[in-house]
Amino acid sequence: MSNPSGLSAKSVSEAILLLPGWIRILRPTNLSMVFTGCIVGGFLVHGAYLVSGDLLIRTSIAGLAAAMLAASGNIVNDLFDISVDQINRADRALPSGTLSIRTARILGGSLTLIAFGTALLVSPTHFIVAFVLWCLLFLYNWQLKTVPFLGNVIVGFLVAGSISYGALIDSTAAGGGAELKNLLNTNVLVAFGFAFFLTVTRELVKDIADIGGDRAYDIHTLPVRIGLPGSLSLIRVLVSGVLALSPLPYLIWGFSGLYLVTLLPVMALLVRVLMLLSGSSSDLILAGSHLKWAMAFGLFSLGASSIWPV
Repeated sequence: MSNPSGLSAKSVSEAILLLPGWIRILRPTNLSMVFTGCIVGGFLVHGAYLVSGDLLIRTSIAGLAAAMLAASGNIVNDLFDISVDQINRADRALPSGTLSIRTARILGGSLTLIAFGTALLVSPTHFIVAFVLWCLLFLYNWQLKTVPFLGNVIVGFLVAGSISYGALIDSTAAGGGAELKNLLNTNVLVAFGFAFFLTVTRELVKDIADIGGDRAYDIHTLPVRIGLPGSLSLIRVLVSGVLALSPLPYLIWGFSGLYLVTLLPVMALLVRVLMLLSGSSSDLILAGSHLKWAMAFGLFSLGASSIWPV
């Protein structure tokens, strides 16, 4: 099948390699999704009222804090994974030598401090959550990454947590934990579940792509433990589950018709992912890209339905 856009996974990767090492290590695309997830979380709780008063400004500051925390986590991940990345991702900034370890440590530490300070500007609750999340990020990269499937679940929780982080913005600015009730909002729970399962699925796809280096360094990811056929079967189950459950917010929880319409690109991408699960490296890279775009479109769909309830 031809690619109408004229782009391939290889051409996109080559374009990324032209970026300076300090930008590549931050994963700008992923950071933009974390920031967007925070904004969507705010819209899911407050709807169109988010643009009134200072709600949008405070949510944006929270989004910046979350993005910088994620950037710090990306750097920590690459510092721990230098040896493995020499096999799996030799083009990354640290193993390729385009960024020094010392510079990466300084950049990561600076971003962590800025993230904590920015979170404190929003509320004490946001600061506490940011600190807990960073500790979980460090623990994941230090020890838990090698635990089969647990590492995938933690990453899914952290990525989906950006939505909850934005939802913590309270219209009264009361702080002191008053924002925590927003986490039980149905819209937030649905969005969290959607982002969580898609992220876990994408992490499994990435683990399959990295299976060579993980085996070499005795890292027991799920694909290393259960093999390629079992991992692909699990991914199919997860993607099929998201496809089957996606209409439920409209059918059960009263989401708008706009949600159902804007959901169509998400479902098309997920069907395409199922078609790409052949096990080949190029297909897996493309499937991972489709999963990322499916989450982006899904967040847009959820956010749009909360703004325009038609």
